[in-house]
Amino acid sequence: MKFTTSNLLDISYLKSEFEKNPFCENLGLILIDCNEDGLIAEFTKRDHLVGNVDRKLLHGGVISGVMDHATSTASATAVIRSMIDKPIDEVFPRIMKLVTANLRIDYIAPCSATDYVVKANIVKLGSRHIVCRGELEDTSANLLAVAIGSFIY
Repeated sequence: MKFTTSNLLDISYLKSEFEKNPFCENLGLILIDCNEDGLIAEFTKRDHLVGNVDRKLLHGGVISGVMDHATSTASATAVIRSMIDKPIDEVFPRIMKLVTANLRIDYIAPCSATDYVVKANIVKLGSRHIVCRGELEDTSANLLAVAIGSFIY
């Protein structure tokens, strides 16, 4: 089978690429879905992800890492969708150039839950720049943090 641009959007392929990232693997971040509506991923708090040991709160750096990975992946897939009719040898170099230009995180509530859901949705897709919004929730849908990421590609 010939690998094409549309293969890059196959959920099995995306899940494999998303989860094999060593940082993502260390976080235990699992891709649940990624489509034109955005990205959804989940992870479970583990001891090495805790910042406040006494209160067992998720470390702020973990939150920012999760948000960066989710919003950048959603951004990369948005670029792929915008170039779906282009040959893969034209698309792949563009997504490989995608980097975080800015990431702002608002921490809304302490993260004391065990399980978390991260969502990412594209706000604006330009010809070289993308803005993506991320949200971190617990499994009861309590909003814990919001991120706005800006990406250059």
